[in-house]
Amino acid sequence: MFRGQKLTAREFLGFARRFGPPEPHVVDQFHHPEYADILILSDVVRDGKPAGLADAGTYFHTDYSYLEMPARATMLYSIQVPRVGGDTLFANQYAAYDGLPDSLKKKIENLVALHHYGNRDDLEETSRTAASLLTEEQKRRLQWVRHPVARRHPVTGARRSMPSRAARSASRGCPKTRQSTCSTR
Repeated sequence: MFRGQKLTAREFLGFARRFGPPEPHVVDQFHHPEYADILILSDVVRDGKPAGLADAGTYFHTDYSYLEMPARATMLYSIQVPRVGGDTLFANQYAAYDGLPDSLKKKIENLVALHHYGNRDDLEETSRTAASLLTEEQKRRLQWVRHPVARRHPVTGARRSMPSRAARSASRGCPKTRQSTCSTR
């Protein structure tokens, strides 16, 4: 966290590019007007229209898990924050995995979750805010993707959990009572 920074959109994007190429978000109606690699998050409504994606971060998730290759990193630059609340929380998913009992690690070793773009663990569009509804064209660009629940880092091989309330899991290989929460590869 770097407090007290004053960056233009161009400077922010330049800093982000030092960590790799950015990936434009699927919700392109909230891209920065000059830089499509920047997604505007905001709960502000102007002239009856949302100024940005209003419900980003309203639930625990892994950024871009709806893509075959999820985000390696995410950068946030807050311009306006509330006096109380509005906190962004980060969780070390390597520590979360390492802290699991060995018996649970074994149970999830071959589990795979199906991920899609969306909010929470439902597919009901009416449960989402107006800011997060996808256009028909955006829906056509998205596919369900499979990610291991315990994902290996491509370089270090370390395992981490990859939870997301935006993921829905398949039922193959799971007991009937757990079908909404697990699948096997």
